[in-house]
Amino acid sequence: MIITLLRKLRNSITRLIGLLALLNFVLRKIFFGFENACNYLKKVSSSSLLLVLKNQGAKIGHNTDIGAGISFHNCKDFSNFEVGSNTHIGKNSFFDLREKVIISNNVVISMNCSFITHVDASKSKVSKVIPAEARSIIICKDAYIGEGCSILMGVTIGEGSII
Repeated sequence: MIITLLRKLRNSITRLIGLLALLNFVLRKIFFGFENACNYLKKVSSSSLLLVLKNQGAKIGHNTDIGAGISFHNCKDFSNFEVGSNTHIGKNSFFDLREKVIISNNVVISMNCSFITHVDASKSKVSKVIPAEARSIIICKDAYIGEGCSILMGVTIGEGSII
C-alpha cells in the first residue's frame, strides 16, 4: 500500500517537473530565442526532454529514451525530428535539423553521435566548389550506431545495420 502511494507520488512529481521544464523552455524561447531554449534542454531529465520535444513538434514513439546533454541546431521547432518506438539515443548526441532526421523503431544510438543534414561553405571561397546543400538522414529499424559516429546528410542506414 505504501509502496503504491510512493510510486504515485513519484509519478506526480516527475510529471510536475516535466511541466515546469516545458514552461521554462517556452519562456526561454519567447524571451531569449530558440537556440537559448535548446541549450536549456541539455540539462533536463529524459522524461522532461521527451515532453518538451513532443510539445514542440517532434514525433516520438513509445518506450523511447533520450539521454541527457542532447543538442539541436538549425531548427525553429522539432518537426524535423522523428523517432520510432523502443529506441535509445545516447547522451551528448547532436542533431542538425535543417532537414529531417528519421529514426525508426528498435534503434540504438550510442553516446556522442552527430547527425548533420547540411553543408554550407557560403562564407568561404570553397563554396564555389561545394555548393550549399541539405538532405534528410534516415535510420532504418533494428540498427545500432556505436559511440562517436557522425552520420552525414543524405545517408540512409539500412535495417539491422551496425555502424
